[in-house]
Amino acid sequence: MWKKINIGALVPILSAVIFSLLNLFDFYATLEKRVYDALLHVKPAIPEDPSILLLDVDDTAIANVGIWPWSREVMAEGLITMKEFGAAYAVFDIEYTEQSPRGIDSTLLQEKIPKALSSEFASLYRNVYDLFTALKNRQISLRDAEDYLKQLEQMTEQSKQVLITNIKRIVRDNDTFLGQAARFFGNAYFTINMLPSGKENIPDELRALSLERLPLKKIKAEGEIPYKTSDIRPAILPILKPAAGAGFPNVEVDSDGVRRRLFLILEYQGKYFPQLAFSALYHKLGEPEVILKKDQIILEGVQLPQKGKTTLRIPLAEDGTVLINWPKKTYWESFRHLSYWNLEVARRQEEALVRNLELMDEDHYLSYHTNPDFLELYHKAKAIREEVLQGGDLAKIEEYKKLRQDFFKETEAFVKGGAESSILAEIDGALATGKYSEAQKTELQQIRSTVVDNFKNLRNLVTDLLKTREILAQNLPGSFCIIGNTATSTTDLGVNPFVKKYENVGTHASIANTILQGQFLDDLHWGYAGMAALLLS
Repeated sequence: MWKKINIGALVPILSAVIFSLLNLFDFYATLEKRVYDALLHVKPAIPEDPSILLLDVDDTAIANVGIWPWSREVMAEGLITMKEFGAAYAVFDIEYTEQSPRGIDSTLLQEKIPKALSSEFASLYRNVYDLFTALKNRQISLRDAEDYLKQLEQMTEQSKQVLITNIKRIVRDNDTFLGQAARFFGNAYFTINMLPSGKENIPDELRALSLERLPLKKIKAEGEIPYKTSDIRPAILPILKPAAGAGFPNVEVDSDGVRRRLFLILEYQGKYFPQLAFSALYHKLGEPEVILKKDQIILEGVQLPQKGKTTLRIPLAEDGTVLINWPKKTYWESFRHLSYWNLEVARRQEEALVRNLELMDEDHYLSYHTNPDFLELYHKAKAIREEVLQGGDLAKIEEYKKLRQDFFKETEAFVKGGAESSILAEIDGALATGKYSEAQKTELQQIRSTVVDNFKNLRNLVTDLLKTREILAQNLPGSFCIIGNTATSTTDLGVNPFVKKYENVGTHASIANTILQGQFLDDLHWGYAGMAALLLS
């Protein structure tokens, strides 16, 4: 009996020891991960922070803008529009680590160059005409004409230099333009890759800037990060220098191919760099004091919208990573989404609208509006935008926004007001006088038809643009925007515990949401489970 009792007592103990030792083998670790995933399906879903907005370079955007990667001009223009509509943060899950080809300044090519050509040639024509008229009328002698010819030659050379200067400016450095737009926007964040091996050949100025500006400043490290970083690969200098910051997009993949975790902080040359989404979120949280321990990251003095000032304790897994509390949904079902196409189509609609208004202004249509100079509001705003992009006072952006707001209000009032009816009434009145020949009446009827068509086209443009701007106004204000390629052609896909095909841009949204909700996951060392099993046995 005694032997039977002792053998019976040994069975649970031996079982606990055996199952604890199984944790040392990969196949059992994989099984344990699957159990972890199954338990995630049982727990309540994590709420989604309403400020998070995924700005998708999706199929609609690709189909309309063109194949990826796009010109950086498109992203720069998008940032400027986002600023106008009050977006709070722009996080680029797009790597700008190489210089891009030079681009064409379409505004300069389509607007300023034609105007400059017209102005300079008109001036040249007037000067030549005046000279020959003066000679014809004997107002100057042939001897004196030689001096006038020299002056004319000098003015012609000046016109030539003006045109050459403008033509040279057609070619634009879109890397610089994106950097200027990042400064214009304010809280724009880009990537800095943390390399596990090898050395990167990057300019000394870029390396120095990265080490000076990008690491977390208020951090106290009491624990070592297991992941070793060999070197860095940041975004190029023209983009990174004016940006608010940068973070690493690296994501860890478990041995079974599932993405469950990532490092929130990595060390390089004694400095601590934040993960991409965390780099912007850290600013949103009020730049709290960071204490890095072996088993947790403590954020002291965090400013949360609903909780006020508090302390967040983010548990770390055994390998130093943070477990992501994923939404229990597909990428497209989780968080708010907006196609990047909305930003680009707004710009295109606006350009078409302004071209039409300028043509109508040349034909004096705008003089029939209560504020005939309202197009000047647009040009004043554009001048401020250019001034700020070139390094001017950022405080002028508010004036820029106000001018544009007034311009769109006046444009809407123009198409809804009495300008069209006033013009048509004048034409109808002229036709009713009986003073014109049949040919002249036919011409007036054609003018009348053109006026109707022009206003119809303008109304359609205004309606479409205002609808697009309303979409932006509903989605962008205060948003924490994460931008990336999510079209069906993208290869940036992964597997998470809930979805077998998840666009990896959503990883940044998910880790930001995990922190904002304060709902963290933790995995205890397998030794704790073994001890518990032994105690229970």
